[in-house]
Amino acid sequence: MNMPEAPNKGTGAEMFARSAILVAVTVAIASCVSSPPGVHHVAGDRPVASLSQFVDGPWELQIDRAWMRLDDSVLFPSDQLAEADYQSVSGGPTYPIVVSDRSSRVAIGSPPLEGSRTTVATKGIVYELREGTFAGGRFVVWSSNQGLHAELTIYGSGRPIVRSERGTLAQRP
Repeated sequence: MNMPEAPNKGTGAEMFARSAILVAVTVAIASCVSSPPGVHHVAGDRPVASLSQFVDGPWELQIDRAWMRLDDSVLFPSDQLAEADYQSVSGGPTYPIVVSDRSSRVAIGSPPLEGSRTTVATKGIVYELREGTFAGGRFVVWSSNQGLHAELTIYGSGRPIVRSERGTLAQRP
């Protein structure tokens, strides 16, 4: 019994060319939509904040979620925490933040926790906190369709992570 042949979908090079054309058309259409600088739109959603908006000057972090250490799954300070590991908090603290040196340094709170930018990626900006903490920490900034957000994580001695909080970032006047 002869089996019918699968339709020819093209070679890898042809598929790549088709994909490249599709991406180019999508980018061309998207560039026709007018948005203020640093703000991007997602179809059907509110404006999306861009990481390029996180610039030198005064900011504040309003904490609305706190990490709930429920088990010993965190082995290293560099372990990433999932959003599901956080619980909502009402009336959380607000931390003043000063961004400086072309967004390469942050100072958080008083007395300040200070750090330097180590990573900039499309998913976020990471600052390693080295001053004002016993064992260090991290400050991570990312964007979503609700604006800019940040995570403040403090490392411990004997425990990889002592505290981690997340919330919204807003530029102060």
